[in-house]
Amino acid sequence: MAFGASRRELRRRCDELIETLPIRPGFEVTAFLEELGAQRKTPLALWRMNATGATPSGMLVTTEAMDYLFVVRGTPWAHVLHIVAHELGHLLLGHKCSRSVHASGDRRQPWGEVEAEEFAYRFAARVRLVERRHRMRGSCHEVLAAFGSRNHGYQYGV
Repeated sequence: MAFGASRRELRRRCDELIETLPIRPGFEVTAFLEELGAQRKTPLALWRMNATGATPSGMLVTTEAMDYLFVVRGTPWAHVLHIVAHELGHLLLGHKCSRSVHASGDRRQPWGEVEAEEFAYRFAARVRLVERRHRMRGSCHEVLAAFGSRNHGYQYGV
């Protein structure tokens, strides 16, 4: 399979997975993880960790009883969301945990990392889309109400 074809398949697979996730207006990561954990029947917890010299910015630890998403303490909130989405990508795309760090000098990313990054970017785009649609819908209703319209079933641009 050509790289472009596998990339298209990856995008499709990520989009299908993201479509099943409980992404709602007013997105808040801890509430989302709680709802996703209930949906999966395996709790998900976000924990902060202290950084050491070799600590990655984020990490996923899965157990039979619970899954843990670790993010380095002090990471800016926007980056926390990306790290959480990246680690969720590993989890939801079925990647097996790897305890070894590749120090072979090979500069190419392992395919699992490429998949998790693609998932993270598409997840963030979906969250932004849901928020934007929610704001537009609210603004449209406010405009219609200001002009005395009682037909609030009309959804401009949504």
